[in-house]
Amino acid sequence: MVGMLNTAKQNKSVNQGVDIVKELRASRGHIHFDYMTIFGSIGAVALMSVSMLMGGSLMLFVDIPSFLIVIGGTIAVTMIATHFADFKALPKILKWSLFERKNNPTQIARKMILLAMIAKQKGILTLENYIQEFKDDAFMQRCIVNLTDGTSPKDLEEILKTDLASMAYRHQKGIAIIRQGADVAPAMGLIGTLIGLVQMLGQLSDPSTIGPSMSLALITTFYGAILGSMFLNPLANKLERNSEEEVLIMKLRMIGTISIAKQDNPRRLEMLLNTILPTAKRIKYFD
Repeated sequence: MVGMLNTAKQNKSVNQGVDIVKELRASRGHIHFDYMTIFGSIGAVALMSVSMLMGGSLMLFVDIPSFLIVIGGTIAVTMIATHFADFKALPKILKWSLFERKNNPTQIARKMILLAMIAKQKGILTLENYIQEFKDDAFMQRCIVNLTDGTSPKDLEEILKTDLASMAYRHQKGIAIIRQGADVAPAMGLIGTLIGLVQMLGQLSDPSTIGPSMSLALITTFYGAILGSMFLNPLANKLERNSEEEVLIMKLRMIGTISIAKQDNPRRLEMLLNTILPTAKRIKYFD
């Protein structure tokens, strides 16, 4: 009878191991194109263009000097406030706003509990067999390598916290560049307005110059407001949100890894993970 019970437990462990592999593969985050950024930008430009057309020609709102002052000035001033190494990473930052890896926090939490269960049943070294399931996740691979190398829970916590802080810092540097541009763009618009007003007041004796100078004065403010409020600020907000989501995912992995290193009960890990998960995404793995 005892032998039958032991066999049943072993079979259950094997089945759980198979389920772990299936769930690890099913819960991989996939990189996808963020259509909302493109649709939102196109929609805003389209609505604004329709409003312009209803009041006259679109060409009334085209002014090359104003464009150069706002766009060129914003880029130049942002470069002054930024290190070259950070500024040249701008294409990657913009790509990050359009292509993001979607990870479900609930699935990540379940994944960590499953790994904790198999480590409890078969030993931490067994986790090395699952490292290939994280081939697109360098952070999780480092977690498993540190676990199987026998890194102490205290050292592991320090390593992973440093890793998390470094990633968050890199993100904030990129977001700061976009925020800087969003702050500078309206200011460059005001500078263009002042240039136009000075030109207009300096040539009042020639009525033919009043129109172009006034156009420069108004259009630069218009361009600055559009660049800052319609594009750069929303882009910075989206990058901030993406960063927060990625930090949450890394925290879930970090908490799970440290719990496995401490050989905590998976039920306790579930409680720990639920403390940082949003209410709607909390898990109930155990009855």
